[in-house]
Amino acid sequence: MKHIRPLSAFKRSNPKTYALAMSFVDSGSKKDRENAFYRIYARWYSGIPWDLSDGGPIQWNPFYFDKTNQEVNRAIVTEMGRLLLAGWYYNVQPFTVEVCGYIYKSYLKKREAFNELEFADKLKHIRENIGYYVNNPNDLKLYVLESFFPDELAPMLPEKPEVLQLLEVAHKSEQEEKSRHDKHYYFNLTCEQEAYIEHLHSILKENCIPFQSFEDFTAEREKQHQDFIKQCIEADRAYRERVRKTAQFKIGDMLTQSSTIHSQL
Repeated sequence: MKHIRPLSAFKRSNPKTYALAMSFVDSGSKKDRENAFYRIYARWYSGIPWDLSDGGPIQWNPFYFDKTNQEVNRAIVTEMGRLLLAGWYYNVQPFTVEVCGYIYKSYLKKREAFNELEFADKLKHIRENIGYYVNNPNDLKLYVLESFFPDELAPMLPEKPEVLQLLEVAHKSEQEEKSRHDKHYYFNLTCEQEAYIEHLHSILKENCIPFQSFEDFTAEREKQHQDFIKQCIEADRAYRERVRKTAQFKIGDMLTQSSTIHSQL
């Protein structure tokens, strides 16, 4: 589905609607104009109002515009438009409107902490796998909750297996360590360690102390690595199945437990 171009089909099927939308678009590159169309399409068809005035003077929805009438959340709104247009193309518009509603509810909860770039990437994943999620609504709800409502979801989930917890801790530690240094640090560190290893080798050889060759060490480490990956995959598969069951019985209606979007603004 990545290579389907719903926009081209929409232009052919709805030339007047497309022309009207593009009449609001300023000049720019082809990509800029396409993205502007997606944002207009999102404002028209997502079900998320762009005007909150209820008939009075226009009150722009801060999800779309700031106080100076400049567009905000451009990345996520663009991706919403892409998803909605894919929904039109595959004739599953209610599904895509529902997903956009989840995005908006998450925005209302998070406000300043709303990470539009991260959410846009998650929304892209749903769009590129739209057929799967349309036919697997429970998996969609779980993915939405994991992606957009992690704080609310966490207390409802079963405890992760120890091996997965250890993996998360190790990954987090590794990311924190990498964030503290640039590539030059690791290049210099590698050079220093190479000199140290050569020094140790010379001592071992001089004293006739047997040691494992680099090739044998690499092969053994690779086997241990593959065994660990297999263990993690099996543990994750079992855990995901438990989570799916939890999702069906505990969090099935969590996404609908909010008041109307107007009352939250």
